[in-house]
Amino acid sequence: MTLTMKRPQNSEHTAVKVERTVQISPSLDVGFQKEPGDNRILIVDDEAPIRQLFAEHLKDTFDCATASSADEALAQLAVAPFGLVIADMIMPGRNGVELLREITVKYPETGVIMVSGVDRPQRIRDALRVGAFDYLIKPCELDILTLTVERAFERRALQRTARIYKTHLERQNIELANRKAELERLQAQLVHTEKMASLGQLAAGIAHELNNPAGFIHGNMDILRDYLSELDKLLAVYDNVLLLLSLICWRLTWPYWRGRDRGSCRHVTIRMVNYRP
Repeated sequence: MTLTMKRPQNSEHTAVKVERTVQISPSLDVGFQKEPGDNRILIVDDEAPIRQLFAEHLKDTFDCATASSADEALAQLAVAPFGLVIADMIMPGRNGVELLREITVKYPETGVIMVSGVDRPQRIRDALRVGAFDYLIKPCELDILTLTVERAFERRALQRTARIYKTHLERQNIELANRKAELERLQAQLVHTEKMASLGQLAAGIAHELNNPAGFIHGNMDILRDYLSELDKLLAVYDNVLLLLSLICWRLTWPYWRGRDRGSCRHVTIRMVNYRP
């Protein structure tokens, strides 16, 4: 896109034309691109049958790995990325909530689903508050497990897309701010050019008048005459205001002068009327 700014044409000065090519960024199309860890699940439970059952059920759709403790799970997370962790709440050593806290801090893009055989509302609230995506009660239906896992991966993809859009918008805002600053600079340059052109015309007119003093004086006589007329009117108004102020002062001081002789009163009145600052 080409941005063109012009100054109006006149008989003495050519137009100023500034062209600025502005590249408009194409629309962002991020989709749901795959990243390391997508489709990978780490199942953490100290009971081997539970680990094997979950992994066997999910292996057709997801790439599953297992761990028997929180420490083993963290060791695997340090080596390879996982999109989701399914962790038991109660395990020897560090429990599921401790594992959840560490995953939330070190691997914020990894979702966590907590699983427990104990149905306690307070424990569920604690896990969700720390950052768990969901909380399932054992024994849970495998179809519900699959649905919960799919929802967790969908949220992961949406969060990643939101981050990409946020980064893209921030970059666009910076580009727009730079373009705005450039346009303001060009506008200031055009205004300066206009002022210089007007100043040149004024200087030429003054030089012409100075070269012809008689014409300059004759051309300004009407202005001087109007100025003197306005000055006479202003002086007349000034006199009227002084007279009015004198009368007001007389009215205000009348109680004071009432007991004095008339000559003194008349003398003061005349002085007030004839007063000039």
